[in-house]
Amino acid sequence: VYMTQDIGTAIQRVEDFHINGMVYTVGNEQDYHFKVLFLILKKLGYEWAQNLYHLSYGMVDLPSGKMKSREGTVVDADDLIEEMTATARKISEELGKLDGYSEAEKEELYRIIGLGALKYYILKVDPRKKILFNPEESVDFQGNTGPFIQYTYARIQSILRKAEFDYSEVILEYQLNDKEK
Repeated sequence: VYMTQDIGTAIQRVEDFHINGMVYTVGNEQDYHFKVLFLILKKLGYEWAQNLYHLSYGMVDLPSGKMKSREGTVVDADDLIEEMTATARKISEELGKLDGYSEAEKEELYRIIGLGALKYYILKVDPRKKILFNPEESVDFQGNTGPFIQYTYARIQSILRKAEFDYSEVILEYQLNDKEK
């Protein structure tokens, strides 16, 4: 059923939108399906079939199990962002480093930390590899995490604010060497 539906949909898209190629962004569990789909469309004589591409990516699993849309175990992005914000709140409160911030400022920081954790955790992995996403691990303020990078950035900004140095003055032109790059 899926194959025949995808054949018909591909043909209809080309006819309706006058395009000569498409990129299918679908998880790597469907690699074989798209290989077969593209081959069938070529065998049916559609020249544009050579311009079809499957942008394959690894699936994201949670510690509680695999996310599957057909089984209703998909995690809504809004729910995940809310969970990440809550996790950032919990960990930040445990660390106790937000004294002097208003509740509104704290909530905004929790949101920024949670989103940074989520984005970095996903982006640090090759997009073709499967990811086991662990919210608690992603909000850790130590190691290779978004919050650690955010914390490091905040510390550097604090040092720069306290430094009595005129950054508008060019000291010397410097080229990065290969190792630095």
